[in-house]
Amino acid sequence: MKKVTFSDLAKTKLTYLTALETEEFYDNAYRRRVLRLELDAAGHSLDALHQLLCEEENVKHIILEGEPDPVYKTTVVTQEVQDAEGKTGTVQQEITLLDEQGQPVVDHYVTPTNVYDDYTILMSIGIEKKQVSPETSEAPAKYADCLVAKLGKPTYRERQMAQLVKQGLLAQ
Repeated sequence: MKKVTFSDLAKTKLTYLTALETEEFYDNAYRRRVLRLELDAAGHSLDALHQLLCEEENVKHIILEGEPDPVYKTTVVTQEVQDAEGKTGTVQQEITLLDEQGQPVVDHYVTPTNVYDDYTILMSIGIEKKQVSPETSEAPAKYADCLVAKLGKPTYRERQMAQLVKQGLLAQ
């Protein structure tokens, strides 16, 4: 199961469907890094999610954990080979071990983890329809509600201006 962990005091963990980091243009000239999170609407409240995401300290440090990926057992096989001229040599090859049914043997699992810092601007939050199954000749397409939140990262210029405001050198 994919989990997203926020930096609030409770270290809130939510299950997410997809996450995508992109860049978007704003003010017709500037680019901003954006993290788009999609969550299943059935398991989460829009109001609770909004309350969590609108607090800057809660989204300073976001950790996304993906589905665990299997790492298969392998072994190295060394073979002696002879070329057309009669010269011998060795060739090493790594192969995946198989069980009695011919399936790869799992050694352990690795969970991909991505860390996102300073995505502190709540750009949008809402409910969108997401296609669950495509349209067929027998049935129409099926859709489910999905919570979508877009978090933006402050630009260099915005961080510099915030620093000046914090130092009292610039009025808000």
